[in-house]
Amino acid sequence: MTVRPARILLALVLGLLLGGCGQARSGPSYPPADATPVTATTETAAARAAVTQALAPTGLVLAATPQPYRTPEGPWLAAAPREVLEVDAPAGGPVGYVVLYGLASTSDATAAAVDQAAFVQRPTSQVYFPTDARFVIRTLGNAVIFFTWSPAASDPRAANLAGALAELGTPAPGS
Repeated sequence: MTVRPARILLALVLGLLLGGCGQARSGPSYPPADATPVTATTETAAARAAVTQALAPTGLVLAATPQPYRTPEGPWLAAAPREVLEVDAPAGGPVGYVVLYGLASTSDATAAAVDQAAFVQRPTSQVYFPTDARFVIRTLGNAVIFFTWSPAASDPRAANLAGALAELGTPAPGS
């Protein structure tokens, strides 16, 4: 019996096509597509109170976040419980989003803040942010405070928000 090369090729192509029809992957492994970040509460309570107090002189107010928000983040912060704070102008409208991350300890918060500072400086990460992006990365106890803004693209009051946040806690080394 003689097997023709065309039949062998056809059998290989069909085998590859049928073999590729298995169950598809559920999505990317980082971050998992179906993973909803755990909401922090007790881990970020002190940081939230400090942010609220720091905003008082600026006239900016915290508001409920009406939509999901997730900033680009390094691996440490991607896995941490978080609380998103929308900061609004008194007349309404968001000025920016501040993300508070709750970690197990002060040393974990410091390591996560250092990791985030390195993450935002990587050339591969810079595609996620405007070219003139500014970052506030601070630790306050076991929490990391993260805020991103752009002088060219953000609400003009974002600089006031960044200034108020820069007074809190300790700056991340390398930020």
